[in-house]
Amino acid sequence: MGTMRPRARKGRRARARVYDEMKRALEDFLVPELRAIREDLRLLGEKLDRIGAPRPAKVDALEAPRLC
Repeated sequence: MGTMRPRARKGRRARARVYDEMKRALEDFLVPELRAIREDLRLLGEKLDRIGAPRPAKVDALEAPRLC
C-alpha cells in the first residue's frame, strides 16, 4: 500500500466506510425481523406437536445452529 496515491487511499476508505454503514443498517433491520420469524416458526412447531400433526422440515430446521 505504500505506492498508492493518497487520493486512492481516501476513496478506498470512503467506500469501506459506506459498506460498513450499509452492513450495519441492514443488520439492525434484518436481525430482529429474522429472530421474530424464527420465534413464530418455533411457536407453530409447538402447536403442531400439540395437535399431533407432522412438522414440516423447515420447522424442524430450527434445531440447527443459529446464525443470529
